[in-house]
Amino acid sequence: MRRFPAYIDLLRKQWIVLYMKPEPATKEHWVRHMEYLKCVVPDDRLIFYDVKEGWEPLCRVLEKAVPDMEFPRIDDERAIEELARRFLIKGFVRWGVVTSAVRVGVVVILWVARTYAQELCASGIYVR
Repeated sequence: MRRFPAYIDLLRKQWIVLYMKPEPATKEHWVRHMEYLKCVVPDDRLIFYDVKEGWEPLCRVLEKAVPDMEFPRIDDERAIEELARRFLIKGFVRWGVVTSAVRVGVVVILWVARTYAQELCASGIYVR
């Protein structure tokens, strides 16, 4: 995930090179992208595929058997919400560990300072 922002920046630069306009995506961008693909990809290698169609059309083009498993739908709303929830929990746990470590460190420093001050007072070197 730490390299994701750099990846997005590169995509934005490529976007401007290909479509001569910055984001957001518009229907014009989509049409230009389809034209671009038709120019650079040979007809026998080009497929326009909608994941909502499932395994059948994809396997047909790839000349592979349709798997006996359900088509993965990892980008559905529920999956995205679950992923976001897991990242939030992971972040909260990490911040909890960091803040707990800082708190423990402060308590230890204060305890050591107090103990040292008490020893100085007890030895008569330091008088309040």
